[in-house]
Amino acid sequence: MSKLKNARAWLVIENTVSGKIFNRVGLRGSACNNPGTWNFFGGNVDPGETYEEALVRELFEETGMIVRAEDLVLLFKENVKTSKGNTKPCAWYSVDYSKVNINGIRFTPEVSDYDWLDMSWVGRTDLHYSVVSWFSWRLMKDHEHLVDGNGALAQCKAKGFL
Repeated sequence: MSKLKNARAWLVIENTVSGKIFNRVGLRGSACNNPGTWNFFGGNVDPGETYEEALVRELFEETGMIVRAEDLVLLFKENVKTSKGNTKPCAWYSVDYSKVNINGIRFTPEVSDYDWLDMSWVGRTDLHYSVVSWFSWRLMKDHEHLVDGNGALAQCKAKGFL
């Protein structure tokens, strides 16, 4: 088990049939950060936990939904700079909606609404950094063919397109 300090983990629940992402809005109390923003399920990794264990715990605490750690797929990791100037290791994982037990779904003090998000949400101002970072990753992944080493980007720059 790796030791993670001040780490955060985020879970992207994806419906692979529709391509949409299950999301939440957290209208939280003043003790929580980013009240009123749409963000992914997850949060702090407790001492001694792995990213996966934290996501299983956080999803249940926040929603009552149950997911198995072995069904989680790592998307990406990055160090995120906080408003205080610190950096926190963060990891984004994905799970297919069909693998999530939603029988106990409920609202909690951290969750006041659920919705499905898609790429039309890009540019909204009420998105938590967990969602903004995922959009950035997804856009880069969706367009990696433009910069996959075949020289397309350099050719565009040389012709003055960029």
